[in-house]
Order: sequence, then structure tokens, then C-alpha cells
Amino acid sequence: MQTLTANQLKNNLIKKGIALDRSDLALFKGHDYFQIVNAYKYLFVDSAEDIDTIKNNIDANNVCKIGEYEKHFGITKYRGNTDLLSKICDSIIKKYGIELEHPATASIQTKIGKINAIKFVKHCYHPDANFKDFIRMFYLEHELRNVLIKYTLLIEEKIKKVFIAVLNESKDVDANYLADISNYNLSGSNKNSSILSLGMVIKMHSNKNSRPIRHKMDQELTVPYWILINEMTMGQTIQTIRNLKENIRKKIFQAITNEMSGSSLDIFDSSKATRIRRSEEKLIYNFSNILNYVGEFRNDLAHNEPLYTYNVKDTMTFERIKPRTDRNRDAPVQQQQHAIINQLNSALSDLYGTDGYNAHNYGYDIDLSWIIYVIGKISSVIKPDWNFGDEVREIFKKYSVCLSYGEGDFNSSSKIDELINKCGSLETAQIDSSLDEIKNAIEQGQPYKKRIQQLKKQLTDIYNLSISVRKQDQKQSVYDPFIFANRYHRYTRIDATYLIEYL
Repeated sequence: MQTLTANQLKNNLIKKGIALDRSDLALFKGHDYFQIVNAYKYLFVDSAEDIDTIKNNIDANNVCKIGEYEKHFGITKYRGNTDLLSKICDSIIKKYGIELEHPATASIQTKIGKINAIKFVKHCYHPDANFKDFIRMFYLEHELRNVLIKYTLLIEEKIKKVFIAVLNESKDVDANYLADISNYNLSGSNKNSSILSLGMVIKMHSNKNSRPIRHKMDQELTVPYWILINEMTMGQTIQTIRNLKENIRKKIFQAITNEMSGSSLDIFDSSKATRIRRSEEKLIYNFSNILNYVGEFRNDLAHNEPLYTYNVKDTMTFERIKPRTDRNRDAPVQQQQHAIINQLNSALSDLYGTDGYNAHNYGYDIDLSWIIYVIGKISSVIKPDWNFGDEVREIFKKYSVCLSYGEGDFNSSSKIDELINKCGSLETAQIDSSLDEIKNAIEQGQPYKKRIQQLKKQLTDIYNLSISVRKQDQKQSVYDPFIFANRYHRYTRIDATYLIEYL
């Protein structure tokens, strides 16, 4: 493909119709064009045109579109519409490094065929798209990613802690437990997955970047399972548990479910009715699937993937990524996702209580709002003193996306404390005294209107002081409200109601 200089990339923005003010030039120079524009363009794109659509518009002599194409492809001179289409094709072929057998004599149809082969599309941006909003979304997601990583790491650590604890308390479990194939479920379709998990564990023994593993290997000692588990990723940990033999797998996932939901499920209690035990087992199974989604999302966070397109395969048609399920393999992807989320939300409702989100979230896609909701619910049990919802809301307020700062948002509490102290001292030292003077004056038949005026002035001073403090300490965003919030909601289903009521 054709490489572009910084100046050419800047001109690209202008050709696309993305506003770039002089004040934005420093922002443009300080950021990677592709990391910003390519990652967040779908929030600002109205439509996409392939080469056939471009040809049809030119053939129809659509003056407005022809002017747009002249600007976008940098074509100033051409002889008629056929020549314009040919030069547009040449521009695309040059940009993407498309090879033609006979470039000089290639027909327009040949060029169009080659261009269609690479699935070329020209994105048409909203007229109000501007570079500052691209930057805004980049930083919003950067800060949101940091918060979500913090909480998913908390969940990951808890899973590993419970995994190790169950193995520690189990009989006939030695330090080499995870490296022994006899401890894995090798039945039916699970065989290959179990062998892959075992292979991963064996391979970890040669991880020289892990000091604890290297130390054990240097000592020619078995690397115990508690070291191996702590070196696994979240996804590897969940997958390893899933591939163990049935009894131990169920024990581990039951313990994890109880630890992360505050429940007391016990599918091994023979005194319970079979119906209840089966219901609890299904609940634990669904929660293990929920954790699997969290583990996969953890990888997205680590690899700096855009968050708003979580679980979106094709961003122009909002096609979802096909879920990993053995059921309804031939059903449409959306239908599979809806069936899965119905089961998972039912489990969330049973474990954390029914709310407006999990009660009415049936028939929807698995998206960013759902995975954040899940992380918030689990975190509320693991760390109830942490304010996950407040941390997420603060980010959206800061960048004025879906939420804005209100009267209750202050930069610090110091000035508010100062106001309270001043008001308190004023109340006890002056107001009570003034009220006593007025009362005595009335009882003794003396003039008291002047004293009432003095009291009114004291109260007015308190009011003015509070207004002054609020103005000085009120939080404000440097951004105007995000005008593309509806598009953001279309991808994520995150809006003000979600942020305020469900986190």
C-alpha cells in the first residue's frame, strides 16, 4: 500500500470532510493518525460507498457526488465522466498497491473488478465530524480501559485464589496436579480441548521470563500448580478449569460462583431435592460462561482494541462475532447471541437480583454495556467499598459523552468543608444571637426591624458564599456535549439511563 507523510495524512482528513482547526494541529501531530481515525471513524460515518456505487453516481451525473469525488480523490482535470471514473480507479489502485497485468491498457471494468476484490469502500462522514471528537473518544476509551483493566484484574485474581484454594483442600491432589493428563476430561468432544490445556501447562514450564517457574526448574523441582495458576492469563485459567474432570471442575466453579456473588450454592448436598440441585448446577454453568466472556474481554483490553465495537465483527452492518456454542450452530449469529444472553441474564438476575437492565435485556446483543454491567456486578461483591459505577460515570462526565457534570460534582471537598465550617460558626455565633435579640426586643416592646434586616444580611452572606464556592469548585468539561451520542449508544447501548441506574 501507498505510504503517506504527515502532511498527506492531514490533507486526507480534509478530503474526508473531517474538520481540523488550526488549534487542532498540535493534537494531530501528537497522535497516530491510524490509531485515532481508523479506530473511531465508524462513530462519525453516515454511509459507505463501494466502487460500483461511485460508478452509478457518476453515470447518473450526480453533480453533488461528482464534486465530492473530485475533492476526495484529488482529481482536478479530466475529460468527461468516463475519464473521471478511470482516474478514481487509478487513485484507488495506487493507494492499495493493486497489481494489474497490463496497467496501460487495462479497461475500467478490469480495474473495477480488482478494486471489488479487495472490498474497497469509501466512507462518507457526517458534515459535523471533527478531529477533536476523534481525540475525545480516544481518551475516553483510554481512561475507561484503565478502569476496566483494574477491575478485571481483581476478578482474575479472585478466580485464581479460589482455584488454588479448592485444589489445596481436595484429597489426592499433589503439586504436579495440572501436569498430569489423568486429571483432565478426555471424553468425547472435550478431548482435544483438554490436551491443548495440558500442552499449555507443559509449555509454561519453559517460561524463562517467570522468576518463580525458572527458580523451580533450576532446582530441578516440580513447578507446583499454585505457581502455574498465578502465571496463567484469565482466559487460560478458566479454560484449564473447564477441562478438568467433572467433579473437581464443578467444585471449583461452584466455589467461584459463591465467592463472586455472595451465594451459598451447594450442588453436592444430597439432602436437597434433585430439582434444586439441577437448577443450581445450571446457574453455576451459566456463570462460568459469563466469566469466559470476561476473560475474552480481558484480552481485548490488553491488546488496546477499541471498546465501543466490542463483539462487533462488521462495524458498518453491526454484524456480531459468532459466539462459541454447541447449540443452534446453523442459526443466524444474532439469534444465537440473543439466546445466549437470555440465559446469562437470567443467571445474573438470580445471583445479583433483578433490576431494570437484566430484566429487560432479553433479545439484545452481547455488547459493551453488557460486559461492563457484568464486571460491575461481580466487583460489587468482591470489593463493595470500591465505587465502580462512580469511576465509570466520572469518565463519561469528563468527556461529556452521555453524561455531563452537575451541581453535585466538585473538584475537591476542601472548599465545601470550608463553607460548612464558616456556615456553622456563623450560625452558632451570630444567627442564634440575632434571633435572641429579636425575641427580646419583641417581648420588651422595643424596635426590632433593624435587627431583622441584619439577620437577613447574615443569611444573604451565607447564600452568596455558597454560590461563590460552588462556582469556584464546580467541575466542568472542556468538551461540549457529544453530538454523536446516539451512534455511540447504537454500538454500545450505553446512555445516561444505563450509566445512572444500572452501574
